[in-house]
Formats: sequence, structure tokens, C-alpha cells
Amino acid sequence: MIADAWVLPGVTGGKQGLLRILVDQGAPILRESLTRLAELRDPQEVLASASRAAREEHGSVIRVLLTTAPHDETAAEGLRSSTKRYRSTLAAIAKHLHELVEGMDARSLIRAG
Repeated sequence: MIADAWVLPGVTGGKQGLLRILVDQGAPILRESLTRLAELRDPQEVLASASRAAREEHGSVIRVLLTTAPHDETAAEGLRSSTKRYRSTLAAIAKHLHELVEGMDARSLIRAG
């Protein structure tokens, strides 16, 4: 939970304003993953790049919202909308992966490490 005294005076809307900023910052991260996704043709690169970036970069926002949501309705709403965007991004990544590997021999997908 974010204590009211911690919120910087310059943040419009206090604690709720800060939470909205966090939620809004997650959207461009996911959009960037989707934009980059269109350029990727190697399934392993898709997993290493788009999927990983979405999870790692957006994860910090989600962790704050998960901690705060039980105590704050603004955080709970932010968590719902962020989760929806995140799942939508992961669905697009999964669809792209499926399109890339459809018809490929499974052995060709495994690279020697």
C-alpha cells in the first residue's frame, strides 16, 4: 500500500494520481512489444524479445498494483485494465508464434545451445 505521506506533492491527484501514472506507463511498454513483434520472424527471437520485454517491463507496474489493489479501488481498477492489456499483448504474441511455427517440423524449432 502507498502511504499518503509518501506521495510527492507535485503529483496531481495524490495517491490515485500516482497510481494512474503507473498504469498509464505500462501501456506504451506493451504497445512497443506489439510493434516490435511485427518485425520478428524467428520464434525464439519472439520469445526472447517481445514476450520477455512485455513480462519484465510491465511486471514492475503489476507488482505495485497487486500489492495496492486490495486496499485501493483506483489500484484495483488499474490492475484490471493493466491485466486486460497484458493478456491481450500475450495473446497477440502467442498468435504470432503460432503463425510462425505452423507447418514447421518440431526438430527445426530446437536449436543446439
